[in-house]
Amino acid sequence: MISKGLSRLENLEFLMLSFNNFNNSIIPFLSVFPSLKSLYLPGNGLTGMIDIKGLLNFKNLKHLDLSYSTLHNNFFKEIGRLPSLEFLSLFGCGLSGNIPAAKEIGVEFPSLLSLYLSGNGLIGGIPSSFGKMSLLKELDLSNNQFTGSIPYSILNCALLNMLDMSDNHLSSSIPCWIRNITSLEVLDLSENKFSGALPSSFGPPQIREVYLSKNRIKGPLMNAFYNCSRLMTLDLSNNYFTGRIPEWIGKFPKLSYLLLGYNNLKGGIPIQLCNLGQLSLVDLSNNNLSGHVLPCISVASNWVRQEVASNPYMASSPAYMIQPLEFTTKSVSDYFLGSILKYISGSISPATF
Repeated sequence: MISKGLSRLENLEFLMLSFNNFNNSIIPFLSVFPSLKSLYLPGNGLTGMIDIKGLLNFKNLKHLDLSYSTLHNNFFKEIGRLPSLEFLSLFGCGLSGNIPAAKEIGVEFPSLLSLYLSGNGLIGGIPSSFGKMSLLKELDLSNNQFTGSIPYSILNCALLNMLDMSDNHLSSSIPCWIRNITSLEVLDLSENKFSGALPSSFGPPQIREVYLSKNRIKGPLMNAFYNCSRLMTLDLSNNYFTGRIPEWIGKFPKLSYLLLGYNNLKGGIPIQLCNLGQLSLVDLSNNNLSGHVLPCISVASNWVRQEVASNPYMASSPAYMIQPLEFTTKSVSDYFLGSILKYISGSISPATF
């Protein structure tokens, strides 16, 4: 147990006891810290019905992390009695079923800026009351079992800059109104059942990272991301996109990762791809591309024949040595194949690749 001497720290504002072996009995003890603003208890032995009364003394508590605990669903309503709460993380807490008191969840957390509910067993539709949290900046509902569509009320979260609903069972088409969340920088809707075509001019202007892989999206890309000049990561792999790779792909000076593999794209690789000096990973595998390999790709020999083997390039490609590259982004790990650069010395200038 924590030393009773700590009870003298009446002005303590920040307490982190992550990944220890404390149990529910620690909650009443914490009431001796009335000035606490940030409390991090992930990975402890908190289970079942936590005595929330010990937390309600923290009128100024802004940050609460109870991830990797085993909580009862009624915890939502209880924790809503903390009026100043801005950050709440309940990652992997064994929450299941529908979100209780779904109609009131936006009312319960009026000051919330960040909400993380990833890695639970929550089911049903995403409550429209999330849209009542008008100050929300980060919403992570990934790795649950939500169904239905994205509620239109999310548009009311005008300050939202990160939206992660990946690894659920969401369906219907991806709504065009997402582009009106003008502050959105990270969008992850991967590993769902979204279908239909992407709306034209879909991407919000501030967007930096887009993850739409492993859905059922079809049709041409058209001008979906035409105005997204800040784009750094675009992952549209494992869908049913058709048509050509658009020329506007060369408009993104900060683009580092372009993943278009496992679609039905055709035609050649646009020469505009050579304008992307920050590009470090490209996957165009398992499409119906044809034509000549771009000169900039031929010079940058970390491109590999096996990555385009299922694309019927008419031009011959050199037999590169295979070097597997493990690439991780947004907690998704994949293996990509690259080749060892020959006769390399010094540094590679951005103009080379």
